[in-house]
Amino acid sequence: MDKYKEVYNVIQDKVVPSKSKEAEIKKELDSFLKILKPLISPLKVFIGGSYAKKTWLNDIKDIDLYIVFEKTKEDISKILYEKIKTLKNLRKVYGSRDYFQVDNKKLIFEIIPIMEISKANSALNITDISPLHVKWVDSINTNMNEARILKQFLKANNLYGAESHIKGFSGYVCEILIGHYKTFHNLILSAQNWKNKEIIDPENHYQTLNKSKVSALNIIDPVQKERNAGAAIDIKTLTKFKELTKKFLDKPSLNFFNKKIITKKDLEKKYPKNKVIFIQTIPLIDKPDIAGAKLLKGFNYICTQIKKAGFNIINKGWDYNSLLWIVIEGNIEKSYLYSGPKASDKIHAKAFKNKHKGWFLEDGFIKTKIIRKYSNPILYVKELIKEEYINNKVNEINIK
Repeated sequence: MDKYKEVYNVIQDKVVPSKSKEAEIKKELDSFLKILKPLISPLKVFIGGSYAKKTWLNDIKDIDLYIVFEKTKEDISKILYEKIKTLKNLRKVYGSRDYFQVDNKKLIFEIIPIMEISKANSALNITDISPLHVKWVDSINTNMNEARILKQFLKANNLYGAESHIKGFSGYVCEILIGHYKTFHNLILSAQNWKNKEIIDPENHYQTLNKSKVSALNIIDPVQKERNAGAAIDIKTLTKFKELTKKFLDKPSLNFFNKKIITKKDLEKKYPKNKVIFIQTIPLIDKPDIAGAKLLKGFNYICTQIKKAGFNIINKGWDYNSLLWIVIEGNIEKSYLYSGPKASDKIHAKAFKNKHKGWFLEDGFIKTKIIRKYSNPILYVKELIKEEYINNKVNEINIK
């Protein structure tokens, strides 16, 4: 336990923003609000997200600003745009209800139109409920620095984020878990006993959960009783989380909180006799969920085509952001023997002979020798990433 306390104290110092950092972020926010508020008046701004809940980390990149409308049938995204269209670096983000981003280089301000509600079942859009999340976190009287520690643990191990390409723990899920278990230590101890389809229900709502929404880990939303906040977490993520927390409890170390940066040199050292292909990408300028999903599709396509071309993939991975890596066994033969139909199968044999002029008969089958365009995997992948399908999934892609 002494070792755990030692690690805990170091991590807490690392993840809890300093007074100077708090002042820096507040200054940026106040400066932007001075510009925004006159534009949206008489509408009010509700500051949300991890900043409002005091669970943000030192690497904070964005702050959620909810612009609160009274209930209306009008398009509040359109109304909001007309009010703020003069803002510099304004970008629309398309979704179930469009919202806006302003990048001032130090922070991205997400400007989100919402309807004012007092209960979740009055919401017309999922974003309308977000202020209720903030209010619930404020009401539970729990030290949210514990949520910061949990977030850092998850981020370091690529388990943070409910996006479809990650299938991990969202920020709000982290806050619910800490609200329920009170401390990071209690949480990871309890996680050792979680079963598949475990139910975590801080406000005792489970009797109302739709059975079709049951998933690997069921975290019942305290403010929206019919919603499973943990629905995005799949069994692979849950298993990895339990394994990592067990290892951490057995042997506490700061390494569990430090993101592992994969480098080409590391892979080449680990796989000295193989070809290491390290790919650098710039994701599309889009919602992170959409950009990440497209990047994953592109990566899966590359791996599938590599296998179809005859190469053997030994290992592969990506860092959920922009780096992809593939370890391939090595060069392959410049040609290979391709077996066609039996010679007795007249129809198919004739078609095969017409397609492959250099055919021959062996062991009763029509065969031919295929000359590969690429026998070097690196040359093949360099050509592969030029394809339109790949370039539609990323902003830029290059082999390092």
